[in-house]
Amino acid sequence: MWPKLAQDDEMNCKSAWWRVGMTVAKSFTMTKTNKTFIAAVSLLAVACGTTITDPTVSDCSSAEAAPSCWDPSCGDYADEAPTDAVTVTVRNTSSETIYLSGEDCTGDIALDVTDPDGDARTWRDDDGCTFTCAELQENDGVCPAICQQPPVVMIAPGGQYELSWSGVLFESTEMPAACFFGDGTDAMACHQQLVGAAGDYTLSTRAWSSVSGCGDPSECECTPDLDGACQLDPFGVVSGDAKTGSATVSYPSETAVEIIFAD
Repeated sequence: MWPKLAQDDEMNCKSAWWRVGMTVAKSFTMTKTNKTFIAAVSLLAVACGTTITDPTVSDCSSAEAAPSCWDPSCGDYADEAPTDAVTVTVRNTSSETIYLSGEDCTGDIALDVTDPDGDARTWRDDDGCTFTCAELQENDGVCPAICQQPPVVMIAPGGQYELSWSGVLFESTEMPAACFFGDGTDAMACHQQLVGAAGDYTLSTRAWSSVSGCGDPSECECTPDLDGACQLDPFGVVSGDAKTGSATVSYPSETAVEIIFAD
């Protein structure tokens, strides 16, 4: 039997059962284990003195009914899981070495996605401080104090290097303030992670002709692997002439594409 809670514990208790409930609702599969867990959540709600109602459900007291009784508005902002990732092979068919790098604080090689309407789209945390709505239901979204230095990848002539687009896009939306982990009074903007709609997407990256800023010349060199590429020690920065390479992929029917840098 759940102990009766003191009045000053009521709000913390309600918060606890609501967060547990939303977590289960997002990944709900009615197995024997989950039935037991959901029953515990329902009992916790009762212990808190909380009533959950939905006009479409006649009985919200059973474990089976509990997921349907939770307010669905916060669950509507859950991240959609990636389904079909696209492998992007960057190929250097030129006679010169090229260098790839990032242009943000994530530590990733730059890869831009343009949707079928011709709009440039955010598809990942591209500045170290971009959080999805689902993430902001779980934490306050504190931005890092230090920006990561982007990596530099060298591709020798005839070499190649693989990047990947997960197939998701970030859609700007407003989520009710009650869904956020922190306190709020109004609906606030956030990004919802959604799988990209079917269509032709343009994937782009940039290659530079040289690298500089190394404390020691050896830090601006690396030994290519079997694909003819390698990552430099994290001290160099790309420099020289920059070229943009791009390719179009028909998503999701195609899951591989090549971006070629030629003379």
